[in-house]
Amino acid sequence: MEEHMAVLDNMRRDRLVEFMDGFEKIGLGLKEMYQMITLGGDASLDLKDSMDPFTQGIQFMVRPPKKSWKQIENLSGGEKTLASLSLVFALHHYRPTPLYVMDEIDAALDFRNVSIIAHYIKDRTKNAQFVVISLRNNMFELGDRLVGIYKTFDRTQSVVIDPPQVQSVQEECARRDQEVLTKSCSASDEEMDDVDDISLLVKESQRRRSRSFSRGDNKENRLSRLSQRTRLPSIAEDRETDTS
Repeated sequence: MEEHMAVLDNMRRDRLVEFMDGFEKIGLGLKEMYQMITLGGDASLDLKDSMDPFTQGIQFMVRPPKKSWKQIENLSGGEKTLASLSLVFALHHYRPTPLYVMDEIDAALDFRNVSIIAHYIKDRTKNAQFVVISLRNNMFELGDRLVGIYKTFDRTQSVVIDPPQVQSVQEECARRDQEVLTKSCSASDEEMDDVDDISLLVKESQRRRSRSFSRGDNKENRLSRLSQRTRLPSIAEDRETDTS
């Protein structure tokens, strides 16, 4: 009988040691997580009875940025969401779970906090799969897969989209559009060069024509003056000469 009691006491002691070790790690993780999510807040987990932690429960309190300490039941909707997610992520950091299902956890959050939660799920939870139901763009745009469920003609259907693949297609289309634009710009530059060459040729032709015209005018003027100097006698002058 004494041996059984000793074994039971050892089990209780081991349970207390393991519980307190996990409780401290989760408390530190919660503090760090809440500070990161809220950008300056604080959170704590406290035992209501430190002598017998298994009977009285745990007290969860947070201090939002620029506010006083409050129990979680006295927080607003968005503050409760951030506090709860901080605890979930702290538990995940301590002992990861392979699958999480979250239903519109971002409903009461503003744009900045939704982006913070979405990037945390995307970047720091590689060892788990998150199924997140959301209507916020900055949440589901970071998903590896998008599953849309809709109903038409009393039939429920679904469609699956691969965002990385869609992004690659968009980048390829943008690259092709840029190539077409570059080619059109280069072609227009060549056409402008041709137009400039034609303009130069036209100007040169006009210049030569004007020079030839000016030369012709000078030649005619010289011939006119020469003819005046060596002018032949007219018929009237010949008659006057004969009568005399």
